[in-house]
Order: sequence, then C-alpha cells, then structure tokens
Amino acid sequence: MKSKKRQIAGDIARVAIVVGLFATVALIFDHPAVQEQIDVQHLRSLMRDTGFRGTLIFFLVTTIITAVGIPRLWISVAAGALYGAVEGSVVAQAASLGGAILNFYLARTLLRGPITRRLTPRMRHWYKRLNENGFRWILYLRLFPLSNASLTNTVGGISRVRTRDFISATFLGYLPMTIIFALFGSSAAKKSLPQLVVAGLIFTVVLVGRHWYEKLRKGSQHKSDAESERSAL
Repeated sequence: MKSKKRQIAGDIARVAIVVGLFATVALIFDHPAVQEQIDVQHLRSLMRDTGFRGTLIFFLVTTIITAVGIPRLWISVAAGALYGAVEGSVVAQAASLGGAILNFYLARTLLRGPITRRLTPRMRHWYKRLNENGFRWILYLRLFPLSNASLTNTVGGISRVRTRDFISATFLGYLPMTIIFALFGSSAAKKSLPQLVVAGLIFTVVLVGRHWYEKLRKGSQHKSDAESERSAL
C-alpha cells in the first residue's frame, strides 16, 4: 500500500514538475531580453508563411530525427510551439509514426538475423510477447513506455508482429502524449494558461489510467495463476 501511495505521489509530482517547467518557459519567452534573441511569434508566422512546403520539410526532418533516437516528445513540443496545439499535434504524430515505421522496416529487412541471434534477456522477453500478441503489447509499450521508443520499434521489426498491427497500435499509443506535449509547447509559445491546464489534466488522466490498467492486469494475472494451481491439484 505504501509503495502504491508513493507511486501515485510520484506521478502527481511529475505532472507538477512538467507543468511548472512549461510555465517557466512561457515566462522566460515573455522576457524582453529573450524576445530580442528568440522571437517565437516571428518563428510561428514564418512557419505559417512557408505553407505546405515548410510543413513537409519539418515533417521529413523530424521523422529522421525521431528515427535515430531523439525523444519524440520534444518533437511534439516543437511542433506545438511552431504550429499551435491542433496542427502541431497532427504534424508531430505524423513524424513520430514515420520515425517508428522507418525503424521497424530497417529492423525487419536488414537486422532481423543479427539482432535475433544476440537478444538480451529483457529483449527476448518482449520478443516473445510481441510474437504472441503484437498489437496488445505494442499498444501497452506506447501508452506506458518502459524503454527507448527506438528499441520498441526494433524489437517489433524483428518479431512476427504484423505490420498493420504495429502501425495501428503505435498510432493509438502515441496519440495521448503527442497531444499533451503539443499542448505544452503551444501553451509556452502563446503563454496560454488554459492550454497549460488542459495539458496537465490530460497528463494526469493518462497516469491515472496507467495505475488502473496495471491494477486490472495484475489482478487478472493473479486470478489466472490461482486457477492454474487449482487445476494442477
């Protein structure tokens, strides 16, 4: 029970730290000395003026950056700051998905043999899970990331998970955090308190959902183990 309470308190602290961080960034951007060096509103106008070409370049660059291991959440923050919460979420989600698919196909076409022969115990554990139920476990890892996203993409690529299951689970699993951090980025750039509050609330809901899901999963696993023991008797 104490461990559970500490975990919940830790998650609340994380939300508070992230909200405080972006509130601080908004105040920094509002300082005249900073505005002389970094004019965020000018950058936002510039990205809008470049239209589809600028968006396409941003998408291609961030897709490659995401594929080589740069955390996609920072891409979401940048997209939200430059394009706003709605368009930024769309662009960041597309770039995140593009980077994941690129990793997936590189692993599946070029690296399957070499990596499969050298799996660590942790990778082997997830390799087995993805072979058994790829959609479920990819979705789980996207919603509640336990490791670098590039590692998940790679293990997914070398496993027998179907491509459509990988893409659909990645899209659904990436969406909440993409929206949250695009909102954070937009709130900092626009100094929008409502967007900051909404992002913090959604972030809290996601973390609460994680606790709820883990509780259900562990309860189901405990019940399954108990039934197995009874049948063995």
